[in-house]
Amino acid sequence: MGVNDFNMNEFLNRLGFILRKRRMNKQDFARILGVAPNTISRWFAKKACPSAETLFKICWKLGVSADWLLNIERVVGGNYDDYYDIGKR
Repeated sequence: MGVNDFNMNEFLNRLGFILRKRRMNKQDFARILGVAPNTISRWFAKKACPSAETLFKICWKLGVSADWLLNIERVVGGNYDDYYDIGKR
């Protein structure tokens, strides 16, 4: 999978999965990231993408790797539960 293979749908599926796992709504997530709530809504409507800096914040705040969130690494078996908290301590 190369850079040109980025799949916004998969990114949004994984982001939505993490938010549901954390029982976090989009407004709470926007507040944690320090962005306007409509920013998150624009991502999910595929009208905008997070910047590299914001992507870093997303990964840091949610405790996931960018590789996982962007579906760059292959997840054996595709079990999100085993991989969503890569950065958690």
